[in-house]
Amino acid sequence: MFSKVVSVIIAPLGTALLLGFAAIVLGWLGRKRSSIFCATLSLVWLVLWSLPIVSDTAIQFVESRESPVPIHQLPDASAIVILGGGMTGTSWPSDIGQPADLGNAADRVWHGARLFHAGKAPIIIVSGGQFFGVGTPEAKAMKLFLLDLGVPPSAIVQEQRSRTTEENAYYTAELLREWEQRDILLVTSATHMKRARLYFEAQGLLVVPAATDYKSARITSSYCCLPNADALNESGLVFKELLGWVWLAALDMFP
Repeated sequence: MFSKVVSVIIAPLGTALLLGFAAIVLGWLGRKRSSIFCATLSLVWLVLWSLPIVSDTAIQFVESRESPVPIHQLPDASAIVILGGGMTGTSWPSDIGQPADLGNAADRVWHGARLFHAGKAPIIIVSGGQFFGVGTPEAKAMKLFLLDLGVPPSAIVQEQRSRTTEENAYYTAELLREWEQRDILLVTSATHMKRARLYFEAQGLLVVPAATDYKSARITSSYCCLPNADALNESGLVFKELLGWVWLAALDMFP
């Protein structure tokens, strides 16, 4: 929970809100110049990271660490591991309209299914729990999606305890050790892969990255110099990953 709160605060929107709050407090204390400075900095910071040209550049920097690899060039492995974060379980039963809400990173599940159908591994491990203990665990939601994509239920293993990337790695490694297996194809978003791979390797696993959800590859109709909410959201993802890199470097896990 603490790491998620910190990532929200350090993101451009969170930082801009903090600066705006500081401007209000300084104005209330009668420090007019400081208040105007904080308010101006808040607005400029928010607009800057809302520009597609800025967020796209930042996304390209992070994603450049993981080059896309064609499916036929990936090696076979003991398991395909798909990390949560691409969808959200709902409180509705699976036979009612929307048992899961597909997010921007639902490409992870689709890519994992494609790897399975290409014969790259005999099983898929879906990793993701309930962050607030409410609704369908994400692993279960991912399983429903995989079933609709033609993956047989016998080939899907659910890991429903994890709430962070570090826990994804820990609990998935537990399962693999029980089966005396170590080699995996790791499926997650390209922006997230560097951090995820390091956590899984720290558990002694042999990881082959199978990144997807490359945001820099999208063709968008957004104007490069007009602020929009999507660009601000993607800038927040970049800040979250960079914060994760700094944390791993502090733990001496970042090469």
